[in-house]
Amino acid sequence: MYLLLINKEIKMEITKLESQVLQVFYNEAVDCCGECTEDQNMSYCNANDVAQVLHLTEQQVGGVFTSLLNKGLILDTKDSARRSSGASYFKNHTNDFVLGNIFEDNEIAPEIAKFLNKGEK
Repeated sequence: MYLLLINKEIKMEITKLESQVLQVFYNEAVDCCGECTEDQNMSYCNANDVAQVLHLTEQQVGGVFTSLLNKGLILDTKDSARRSSGASYFKNHTNDFVLGNIFEDNEIAPEIAKFLNKGEK
């Protein structure tokens, strides 16, 4: 369990699994556009994406998503570009989610950055 400190005040706890899920979102943004900023927040992932990367079930990921949503660290886009494509393979995909309130001055907030491996994946 990690404590998220902002101005030396405990704001929330972040579990190891939550930080791993945030890392998947961060990596997706970097893979897509070479950076992860508020202006270039291309961190679109769904539960299936994260489950595959972390070798978890979609149900396990769903629980972590619920916690991260409640903390405001990810946001539900209420849409899925893959599902919207009309391809039958994607019809059961869940909504896409993106990194949420983790940015400060267009960059990853230092309090969040310390939980991410911003170098090698």
